[in-house]
Amino acid sequence: MNREWPTNEECYAAMAALAQDYFTGAQLAKWQQHIDDGLVRGQMPAGKGFLHELDGAVKVGSPMTPQQKQWFDTICAVCI
Repeated sequence: MNREWPTNEECYAAMAALAQDYFTGAQLAKWQQHIDDGLVRGQMPAGKGFLHELDGAVKVGSPMTPQQKQWFDTICAVCI
């Protein structure tokens, strides 16, 4: 069975979307910068760190929508 995995670019797009939905202030700025730098350098996304911070934000925010869950799954597929 041939399975296609999401690309790093798709992972960064998912990270950017979730960052906009759940992060604010310095935390949002930090992740936007990290995402931009990673895309420019072609680096593997730091998804585990992102997911760790996202977990804290989701616990205090609203539950994830189906689209947000899809973005979350994309990040997991690439980074974990």
